[in-house]
Order: sequence, then C-alpha cells, then structure tokens
Amino acid sequence: MTTLKYIEFSGLPQINNKMNDKAAKAIKKGLTNFQQAGGRFDIISFNNIIVSEDFSEQLFSYLNETETLTSLRFSKTNILAHGNAIKVLSNILVKLKNLQ
Repeated sequence: MTTLKYIEFSGLPQINNKMNDKAAKAIKKGLTNFQQAGGRFDIISFNNIIVSEDFSEQLFSYLNETETLTSLRFSKTNILAHGNAIKVLSNILVKLKNLQ
C-alpha cells in the first residue's frame, strides 16, 4: 500500500458532509501509519467536506513530514475557514519545496 501516490478525502454531494473529531483523528492516524510504513503522497485532495471547527492539527500534520507533495487541492470545502487553519497551512506551504 505504500506505493499509493494520490489520496482524496471526499464527501457525497447530496448528503451533509460535516466532518467530526472522530473522522479527523482517523484521517490523522491513517496518514501517520502510511508515512511510518514508508509511503509518500504526491497529491492530497479535500473535496466536498464541511467542518464546524478547526481540524488543522489533525488534517495537516502529515504535511509537516512530507517532502514529495507536489499538489494540495481544496474544492467545495470550508476546512480553511476555521480557527488557525490558514495560518497553520501557510507555515507548512513555505516548507514544501516540490509544491506546484
């Protein structure tokens, strides 16, 4: 499974796709396990996901540890609208040298 290069976290368009703390922690755990096994993503995408609180620590912690990410995509989501998400992400983006 460590050869996976693209992952998309996506909600269904016709359903309320509000992410909760449990889902955010599961994403963090999965990304951490993937990385510890030697996996590296080139592309990470968040699509059609709504949040009601800041999950930047859970969703973006993987980005601090990667060097291979070339694309980070956000579509139809408010993930960056809560708490310090924009500030956290902007600090990480500066470190991602391969981002296009």
